Amino acid sequence: MSIGRVSPKGSSSLLLLMLHVYDENKH
Repeated sequence: MSIGRVSPKGSSSLLLLMLHVYDENKH
């Protein structure tokens, strides 16, 4: 996932999205 490295904002957004998806899958 080198897409997030392009911009700090993009990486944090991607991270939040990943956390959200991970949290959804946990239930």
